[in-house]
Amino acid sequence: MSYPGTTSTAITDREINHALIARRAASEGIVLLENNGILPLEEGAKVALYGGGASFTVKGGTGSGMVNNRTNISITEGMKKAGFTLTTEDWLVAYENAYHATWEAWKNRIYELSGKPGDRMGLYRAHASNPMKMPLGDPITKTDTDTAIYVISRISGEGADRKAVKGDYYLSDDEMDQLKTITTLYPNTIVVLNVGGIIDLSFLETYSISALVLLSQAGMEGGNALADVLSGKVVPSGKLTDSWAYHYEDYPSSRNFSHNNGNIIEEFYTDGIFVGYKYFDSFGILPRYPIGYGRSYSRFDVTAGDLACCDDQVRLKVKVVNRGPFAAKQSVQLFAYLPGGDKAYPLREKELRRMVAFAKTDLLQVGGEQVLELAFPADLLSSYWTARSQVYMDAGLYALELESCDAAGRLVKTPAGLLRVSAFTVLDTLQSICPLVDSLKEIRPDPALIDSLRQSAITAQSALSPLLLDETLEKTILRIRKTHEEDHARALPFAKEVEEILSKMTPRQKSETVCGQPGALSGEIIGSAAITVPGAAGETTHTLAGLGVSHLILADGPAGLRLQKHYQVNPED
Repeated sequence: MSYPGTTSTAITDREINHALIARRAASEGIVLLENNGILPLEEGAKVALYGGGASFTVKGGTGSGMVNNRTNISITEGMKKAGFTLTTEDWLVAYENAYHATWEAWKNRIYELSGKPGDRMGLYRAHASNPMKMPLGDPITKTDTDTAIYVISRISGEGADRKAVKGDYYLSDDEMDQLKTITTLYPNTIVVLNVGGIIDLSFLETYSISALVLLSQAGMEGGNALADVLSGKVVPSGKLTDSWAYHYEDYPSSRNFSHNNGNIIEEFYTDGIFVGYKYFDSFGILPRYPIGYGRSYSRFDVTAGDLACCDDQVRLKVKVVNRGPFAAKQSVQLFAYLPGGDKAYPLREKELRRMVAFAKTDLLQVGGEQVLELAFPADLLSSYWTARSQVYMDAGLYALELESCDAAGRLVKTPAGLLRVSAFTVLDTLQSICPLVDSLKEIRPDPALIDSLRQSAITAQSALSPLLLDETLEKTILRIRKTHEEDHARALPFAKEVEEILSKMTPRQKSETVCGQPGALSGEIIGSAAITVPGAAGETTHTLAGLGVSHLILADGPAGLRLQKHYQVNPED
């Protein structure tokens, strides 16, 4: 049997090219949250760089969020490669030495707590319950520059949700003291968030921050990508994919989630459909930074154009013009305000609005323009009626609205059109296989508030937007309903085949199909447990080949790929 892989450590052209792609993707995902004009920095500028994440930049998540790669470019390395002069070399070297000493002591403690040598799960449990505390570093003193960068880092991953404690969701006392010192010594302070999840940003009200940059966890080229953005080589075009609240308590599940209510055995998801921006919009809670937020060094005009409905899709033309002063890209989001529906059925209430499409322009030179087409399936306007297991569309007006963020951080909303559905329509009827067992009381917005906000949006649209012909959308809805019916008909023979195969499977085969089969050497189902692709996390069972079912490789993780750098096929050969 042949196995994929290589024993060569040479860097290939493919690896070089992929690193360039990773760098570009990382730079385009960086979000500029605040900027008083300090960014972009001048070429070769002197910068005082501080923070544990400067030299030990977090590239990605832990557990399934981790990917093995050859190198990880830190912020320190990226800034040096970009030609910046770091005035805090001594501080950074001293911090690196302190970090390595702390890491060695922590590692030895983890081995001591984990039990027998080689106990991978014991190591994992010890690691999760005893995270390493980053060292503080030497005292901070003024250096030969007026500009400082402070990097705030957090490890994120499975089993590591942000806790409302100092050093986690909140800044630690040490971090607050360092930030106070830096902002006192340096007229210009840039804070870089090297975090995989939302943290508290109330320090913005306490200290004078010139710029706030969300690097997030940007992968192996994160340091280079950040330097590209800070230098202006790449103008930031990233937008937030989530809403950042002012306070931890602003999130609806903050009181009851996980350990917060003392119950880690049962979890009741009372948010229902009101998650993220759908909650903030529908409940009238103002976030610090809403979804889609992200500044640029340049300015743009965004104009809604023709609206049409064809091929079961709603299509909107959007013209974007770059008004300068930098060549840049811009992103736009399209939201739909949905009608409230029949008040006789309160369980059919919907969020105030939902994002239905988004797009980013190419690189536009100053004065350049591009017409984007934002398209989305018409049934994305539908909702789900839990009590009847039905996908439906309410009668009424559906208002479309463009949203973009300008250089000053203002969200610009542009009316984009109206769609009308003349009658309540059921698009599909499904079968619930997991009915609710325990009673669940979900949160609900104030009906008067959400009706008022919805009506305001529709009124604004009615005054400024054309109305799409009713007949066009009605025909589309009927076609979608027919498509669902045809899909159900086609699925019937397949469902019968599945039932037949299931009847022939043993309990062990079923469990291995769901969980994966144990690795030949480790005896575990997670880790380097795969045989077909050694080094992959795992794979399902091979024993169903006689039933016509092939096995699946489980690479593990949101990145879709996590292979060990080294593995053994058969150590006895």
